[in-house]
Amino acid sequence: MRVFRTSYKDKDGQSHEVKNYYVELRDHIGAVRRFPGYIDKGQRNHLASRLRPLLIAGRLAIQ
Repeated sequence: MRVFRTSYKDKDGQSHEVKNYYVELRDHIGAVRRFPGYIDKGQRNHLASRLRPLLIAGRLAIQ
């Protein structure tokens, strides 16, 4: 699982970072899932902590 911000280049070629954070993880199949997070650091950590048990439960269901 990783928490990050994406960046993009505008029409002039300048690089900009988006305001929102994203939470990226691999599901039980191995596919990468990306969830939009929040601007606030505390809220994004809360989102990541709520996604972690779902990820673990999905992996245990397959075994």
